[in-house]
Amino acid sequence: MTTVIRSLWDQDSEPVDLISDETEGPELAAWMEAQLTRNGIGRNCYVATNLSIKPWICCVQTPGWTQVLRTVLPDPVILADDFSAVVGFLELEYYFAVYAAAVP
Repeated sequence: MTTVIRSLWDQDSEPVDLISDETEGPELAAWMEAQLTRNGIGRNCYVATNLSIKPWICCVQTPGWTQVLRTVLPDPVILADDFSAVVGFLELEYYFAVYAAAVP
């Protein structure tokens, strides 16, 4: 699993999709949530927390939840509840990028 997540940020990895970094609020949340669905992340998922004591938290998606999530995790990594897919978002200089991988 760790290898798959690290591969998202590999220098040779190409983003699955991009959106302007001027996109805000509900529009950005809708784009992120559409990316999750498109890449195999269902209603229930896990979010990487960057905390060693609790590295992943279980979440249930509701409309707009990624807007709230980005207030604490600006570049979230989200894992399918069946561990079949992982999606990472990254805010770059001119756009937001999404990276996705299927977990073997």
